[in-house]
Amino acid sequence: DPRIWSFSQTIDTWEPATHPLHTDKPEKAGVGPGLAFAQALARALPEQQIMLVPCAWGGSPIASWAARDGHLFAEAVRRSSLALEQAGQGAVLAGILWHQGESDCGEPDLATAHARATLHTLAQLRMSLKAPQAPVVVGGLGDFLDKEDRRFAFADVVKAGLAQLPSELPSSSFVTASGLGHRGDQLHFNAPSQNEFGKRYARAWLEMRSGTASNTSVDHAAAADAGDGVGGACSAHVEGVMEMDMCGEREGVLD
Repeated sequence: DPRIWSFSQTIDTWEPATHPLHTDKPEKAGVGPGLAFAQALARALPEQQIMLVPCAWGGSPIASWAARDGHLFAEAVRRSSLALEQAGQGAVLAGILWHQGESDCGEPDLATAHARATLHTLAQLRMSLKAPQAPVVVGGLGDFLDKEDRRFAFADVVKAGLAQLPSELPSSSFVTASGLGHRGDQLHFNAPSQNEFGKRYARAWLEMRSGTASNTSVDHAAAADAGDGVGGACSAHVEGVMEMDMCGEREGVLD
């Protein structure tokens, strides 16, 4: 779709959006939820241009996104600010799409502190980007994580904390990863699931935009199957408004 653009992670400039949107790990780059998210918005908002700002970094812990000294936080703010500047006069941040947490599931202290750390990161991210009310959509972790694997022993703690974030973070929503599949490793979403996840993100964002949902934890699986008005992984320009995705962990490769 010629209306969908992405802010390159390699050369910091706008270009037509194609898979992979993220280039943090070229050997694993592939399908993420971002393009499906943008395509869903394009269907729901046929007069709008959709612009994505990929900021994810696969396998990153929440500490790397800390506002005070997290290098990924600083880079996300830098890229987002530059993208807004290049997008032209009138562009403002319209939202943040977030998916992160697998790397904080291996230790009880990390898992317990994860929700509070994520809440602080998202609040500070909005403030740093001068968009304190920008909608935030948080995605859940996959049900397929193997809790017998010590890396994910406390995944349920992290998952529960993410689902509760909308109760503490104004203008936010949660979308479940329930029913989504992996690519055989019980860690990375497969390509069809990434696309479905993107649709769920989009539906949540559109509901927040229209005022039909706010600070909610919702299972969008059934609604997403309809395929319209629904999507996940970066940033958009809607009538001079940017929708930005800050996925802490990009998952999935081309299948």
